[in-house]
Amino acid sequence: MSKRAWLRLCDGGRAPWGVKLGGRRLWDAAELDAWMAGGCKPVRHARAGPG
Repeated sequence: MSKRAWLRLCDGGRAPWGVKLGGRRLWDAAELDAWMAGGCKPVRHARAGPG
C-alpha cells in the first residue's frame, strides 16, 4: 500500500490516525496490531475538511 493510500484511509476514519511529532506522522505498533486483530474496523468519524 502506498503512503498516500494509507493516509487516505486515516483521513477517512478507517484506520488509526497516529500522532504528529514535528514534521512526521508516527503510529504506535501496538495500536496498529490491536486495530488489525479487531478486524480493521473504522476507528472514528472522518476528519473535518477545510471550511
